[in-house]
Amino acid sequence: MAITVELPAKPTLTVDGTTVNESMVENGDLNYTGTAIASFSGPVSLVFAHTDSNAEIRFTFNERNPSLNSTLYSSAVTVRENGNGFGGDNLVIKAKAHVNGVVSDVARWEIRLT
Repeated sequence: MAITVELPAKPTLTVDGTTVNESMVENGDLNYTGTAIASFSGPVSLVFAHTDSNAEIRFTFNERNPSLNSTLYSSAVTVRENGNGFGGDNLVIKAKAHVNGVVSDVARWEIRLT
């Protein structure tokens, strides 16, 4: 008997109230698909959300995939150009949702502060 475990949905991200689509998402063929980099005037407030209110969202700003040791999201995160370790470059944000011991795929966004 096969047991199927459904992965939780990926987290979502809003920046100063604007929903940001994932960018450069790796698909199964190791090609990248997605939208262009989102640009904002900084500083900005990042808000992660998930359809399951019990989900734990872990995120990174260093292009590494989040792990259980990554920062646990609890409230809005303010990002400033040069203030969060990136100056003028794009900021890659990655997040995973953990729901009842099951982990979502990685969500990836890329933003630029102008």
